[in-house]
Amino acid sequence: MSRTAKVLILVFCFTLLLSSISYGAIKLDRGALSTKYGVKFQDFRICLLSKTGDLLVGMEKITDVNLIKQGKVYKIYIFNLDINENKILNSKIAYCDFDRFEQVVLSDDGKNLLMIGNTGTKISLLNISTMKVSTIFEHVKGKPGFRCEPIGLYYEGKFYVKGYAYNADQYSEGQYIARVDITKKEKSLFENTVNIDEVIKDLGGDITTFYLISPYRGYFAIENEKKDGEHLVAHHDG
Repeated sequence: MSRTAKVLILVFCFTLLLSSISYGAIKLDRGALSTKYGVKFQDFRICLLSKTGDLLVGMEKITDVNLIKQGKVYKIYIFNLDINENKILNSKIAYCDFDRFEQVVLSDDGKNLLMIGNTGTKISLLNISTMKVSTIFEHVKGKPGFRCEPIGLYYEGKFYVKGYAYNADQYSEGQYIARVDITKKEKSLFENTVNIDEVIKDLGGDITTFYLISPYRGYFAIENEKKDGEHLVAHHDG
């Protein structure tokens, strides 16, 4: 990798780091989380913090065989926080039946949590008000669909995911950024927006890193033709 590329990527990563800690600071008491909220830290991980810093999403892999038999494979924690008072106000839990948990995306209003699982072949939605989980898409052999990568975001009132659309014969129809309409079901909930294959073709070279900051804008680290360096490219569709 060239020195210029290293500097660009270092600056870019440092910028992301700063943005990720700009919510404020809250110290979560491990003992209280364990005794009061039942968190098992060996199986627990923090998924995300809301933009306003008052809601924390956590996930815990269930080990109780009886719960797993009921389809309760992952426990989803929703913690409401008071940043100013440095404390947890309350918590709620829901269960998810994914075999493998991939990614979560929170709506800006904190009302819905989009959950991607099973290597991108299943999407569930958690209504945070009711804590009800519903499956809105799941791969079915012989039917067209969309397979998600663990990349998603919420932008101007809509959920978006990156992945590829496939037809009834299970062949890819190309990589896309797709808008997710949570009011619909199955393939109809995906609306392809940006064709990633066309973007990559326009940029040229092999993509080594991709960072999505909106449905229409992203950063690409591209290996040059001599395979001895990379350069960072910002792309805006439209």
